[in-house]
Amino acid sequence: MILKKIIALGIIFLSVGCLAQKNEIVYSKSPFIQQQGDSLYIQITFDLSNVKVKSSKNIVITPFLVGDCKTLELPQLSVNGKDNYRKYKRSLALNDKKMIASIDNAYQIFNLEDAKKESITYNYAVAYEDWFDNAKLKIKVDDCGCGKIKDTEIIPFNNSDVRNSKLHYKFVEPDVEYVKSRVETEKAHLIFNLNECRIIESISNNKSELDRIGGMIAKVKGIEGVSIKNILINGFSSPEGLYDVNMRLSVKRSGSLRNYLINKYNIADSVFTVNYGGENWEGLRKIIESSSLEHKNKIIDIIDNVSIFKGRELKLMNLDRGDSYRYMLKNIFPKLRVVEVKVMYDVDNYDSRQADGFINSCPKNLSLREIYDVANMYPEGSDKFKYCMLIGAKYFPANSVANINAAQAQLINGDIDKAYSYLSKIDKEKYKDYYLNIYGMILLRSGDWSTAKKIFEAGNSKSLSQIKENLELLNSLNTIEEIKKSMHK
Repeated sequence: MILKKIIALGIIFLSVGCLAQKNEIVYSKSPFIQQQGDSLYIQITFDLSNVKVKSSKNIVITPFLVGDCKTLELPQLSVNGKDNYRKYKRSLALNDKKMIASIDNAYQIFNLEDAKKESITYNYAVAYEDWFDNAKLKIKVDDCGCGKIKDTEIIPFNNSDVRNSKLHYKFVEPDVEYVKSRVETEKAHLIFNLNECRIIESISNNKSELDRIGGMIAKVKGIEGVSIKNILINGFSSPEGLYDVNMRLSVKRSGSLRNYLINKYNIADSVFTVNYGGENWEGLRKIIESSSLEHKNKIIDIIDNVSIFKGRELKLMNLDRGDSYRYMLKNIFPKLRVVEVKVMYDVDNYDSRQADGFINSCPKNLSLREIYDVANMYPEGSDKFKYCMLIGAKYFPANSVANINAAQAQLINGDIDKAYSYLSKIDKEKYKDYYLNIYGMILLRSGDWSTAKKIFEAGNSKSLSQIKENLELLNSLNTIEEIKKSMHK
């Protein structure tokens, strides 16, 4: 279903050609001469409404491909007067049709009266040869039936391979992010002795939990161009016991973690902010919601609708004779004694060389503009270029510009489904023409050419020229299909 990659578009504009004296044959203003793969496709429309031919005569129109050293004559069009056409039809009735059709290299034979009613379209395909690269189209007209050439026109044409030509993209340059503020977060499950707030590394997994928090802080501190603005500590306790006692424990345990980090990692006290989360009911609700406890819905209902100060914990203790509460006390409550640490920091702006060094190791600290600048250090369509565009959308998932660029990168990569997933995240009011151009390209690649054409036509090609270029490409592909069908009739 998916179209092969497309690389260039060649729509050829021909001037109007006229015969001498009274007869006038008008060539179409936008004839089509285009290579696709191993064939050259030609479509020319002729207007014969002002042509006169004697009843016993005919006009012969012969296209040629003319190169520096070679000439290829293409099948002729024969336009006949009334009596001449009758003779031809009589010959058809009496003789072999294939033989008659081959007379005078005729591609199509017309009755002038019929030809005047509507334009004649000349459709033909010829095996492509290398010398066509510098060839031109030449049209000869014999308007007296005597072999005397009255008019010749030489028309240069574009023979690029439309089948392998690329779609027309417009990658968008993001705005500069002058202040890059970032956040890193870790949660640690620290075990304290009963009613104590002192941190003891040797208890349970405390050492590895503390190392994870310290490692996060050290990693941020070690990044070039980073300045830590704030380290926020939120401490939570499990809900069992008295509320006031749990709150005091939460306060003291958070403070203990702050002191531990200050001493171990030589961090200034001034960057810390300690918040006291108290009893971790929100965490309890999330765990219960994802559990398979028999009475999970009743537990959630109690958490949601019974106030802490109006017997919430007592309600839970009395549910199903205390079985659910005892299970939570043993298996869930220890998970609620958690400390959340957020490191908030600013990052300097990087030049493209510096940003390229971080694109793999720490892309989060780059701005969308910096990622875009790194992409443009590499050829458009290269693996590194596409990788950067996709990284931009990964770290800025709500940004329309990031999604515009990622969608087009996926189209270059030939992945229509992934391109469509980015399309849905683009603000189609603010970036209407980009949205339509990408949507049209997806449809074109999918083979839905009729809808693609409507989508391209709905865009404003003056504000985004790629819309016009893609529409011309689509029209070229459609014309080639028309020529192919006519050749098989």
